[in-house]
Amino acid sequence: MRTHLDVMAGEQVTVAEFNEHDTAFHVAIARASGNPLVTEMTIALRQAMRGTLLDRLSALPDFRATQRRLCREHDGIHDALRAGDGAWAADLVPNLTNVIDASVATHQPSRITPSEQETPS
Repeated sequence: MRTHLDVMAGEQVTVAEFNEHDTAFHVAIARASGNPLVTEMTIALRQAMRGTLLDRLSALPDFRATQRRLCREHDGIHDALRAGDGAWAADLVPNLTNVIDASVATHQPSRITPSEQETPS
């Protein structure tokens, strides 16, 4: 998990790379739960949301500022999990959505068309 967080925090990371490692981080958490259903649902959800997440991240007027804040939030979740405090980690998860929502709330949607987005790997 730490490797994914380190890549996400990189100064030169692209939106697509950030999203790829964000997805891998969340899938790693799901796998750590030991519940195969949670893992499969997380993978399916992240695949289904990929275009939307890329669009929202691309629409940010200051991706780097949001990147730093999201990385802090992810670090907190990682710290909670390493401390064995699943409840604390769960309490922090809604902050991730709030960061992106707050960042795009006052801005126009991205003008990227579906044909301009990267295709899933």
